[in-house]
Amino acid sequence: MDLRRATAGVIGAGLLLRWAIAARSLDVVDRLFVPDDTYYVLAIARSMADGLGPTANGEILTNGFQPLIAFLLVPVMVLLDGTEAPVRALLLGLSVVDVAVAAVLGLLARRVGGDVAGLVATALWCASPLAIDITLGGLETPLALLTILAITEAWCRARSQPTNRAWSVVGVLCGLALLARVDTVFVVGLLGLAELVERNRKLPLVVGSAVLVVLPWWAYSLVAFGTVVPDSGEAARAIAIAYQKDLLTIPGTLSWAAMTVVGPPFAELEFPRRFVYVMAPWMGVPLSLVLLAGLGAGGRVVWREARTTDRVPLMVLLVNGALIVLFYALYVPVLWFFRRYLSPAMVVEVLVMASLVGLSWRDGRRGAAWVVGGAGLVAALLSLSRLVIDPALGPSSGLNGPTGYAAPTRQLMAELPEGAVVAGLQSGALSWFAPPGVTVHNLDGVVDAEASDAFVAGELDRILVERGVTHFLDWDLQHRMLGELSQRSVVLETIAETEIEQQNHSRLRLSGVRVERE
Repeated sequence: MDLRRATAGVIGAGLLLRWAIAARSLDVVDRLFVPDDTYYVLAIARSMADGLGPTANGEILTNGFQPLIAFLLVPVMVLLDGTEAPVRALLLGLSVVDVAVAAVLGLLARRVGGDVAGLVATALWCASPLAIDITLGGLETPLALLTILAITEAWCRARSQPTNRAWSVVGVLCGLALLARVDTVFVVGLLGLAELVERNRKLPLVVGSAVLVVLPWWAYSLVAFGTVVPDSGEAARAIAIAYQKDLLTIPGTLSWAAMTVVGPPFAELEFPRRFVYVMAPWMGVPLSLVLLAGLGAGGRVVWREARTTDRVPLMVLLVNGALIVLFYALYVPVLWFFRRYLSPAMVVEVLVMASLVGLSWRDGRRGAAWVVGGAGLVAALLSLSRLVIDPALGPSSGLNGPTGYAAPTRQLMAELPEGAVVAGLQSGALSWFAPPGVTVHNLDGVVDAEASDAFVAGELDRILVERGVTHFLDWDLQHRMLGELSQRSVVLETIAETEIEQQNHSRLRLSGVRVERE
């Protein structure tokens, strides 16, 4: 059997599956996979294509997004009109990126466990329902994964053949990674530290190449916003505390992180995640220690079996997975909402599992292959179910963040009069679907630094008054929170609400807004 040809076939099948799921009705795809944040990125890219700069509503400039995906979307916005065609193009393009992730993951696994490991790693990622769910969510995660895996592969090649060109490629990829997602800084920083310790004379070439890539955006960000770090990170942390402040204990967030990476890439273990979270005071820290012990054992295998020149890059990839888990468990604890943040740990799992299968196969032992193959078959069947599954029973109906903003937002936007100023705590879809003459303002601060400060201070009423907000459009929970996060009384008079219940039996509601005087 030609394993490399089989790998190419698996990649083709994985792409066709993703495209087939993405080809379903966009309202179905939206309810299954797409969070509100995706519409922020689309709206910002559209504004840049229109010459307005990085703004979600055409007025307030923001750096609260990951720039690479928005930059790549600008030509799409130039070429395609309307609100549906760009979304379809985004999902089809990210599907290509995701199977590229599978391909590069296979190259890395091959470095440890041979051709069998490479095929297994590629097949697991192509078949993974978690990978598909994340990709068809329409955000930057596949791009960020591809950059950190490509850095690792290019770094291995540069260490074995240290030419100027090879090290320049590493630097360019580091720059792209930082633009793809800010938390790739762990990989980039560890790479720099490792090569500094080894006194690599090519390190200035790496740094210079990376700086050339990021300099235009970073220079603009420093001038316009005073920072190169997206404001959305701190806003997300504030949102997590506001929504879940009574549950954000260290054992709780550690247990949530641990159970988020147990199951992938094969299946979503929803009930165990809920159970472990309830039992967090007793199970959080032990579970995390077990996972770290497993990572250590995997790292030991990688170190022992990989070539000398490959060891440090592969170990950095593994350490990055652990750092990502700890960062989102302990500093930005939004994992009940965004499991995609832990995808760097998921690719590490696949790399280690595939390597162990390849090594066992080499030694004439087939047990590991049968176990992983059986789990992979379950994953493939779950992925195939995305072709027909009812959105009400979809993968994000429970724990993985709210989806399904498109249809109800369009319905309620039609109720707004021309000249309306509408706000929402979650306002990505509002910005994307807003008709001409309607202005949208974000209140949770993800794409509005001033609103973020008001959110933290509990002064959202000030934003409502200063911006002349006439309407509020959001879910039931956000209607309650608006009052809790305001100093003055905010009167919300319901105008219309959707009939479909989503978001844990909540309905999207449009209300008139009046702020009472003190």
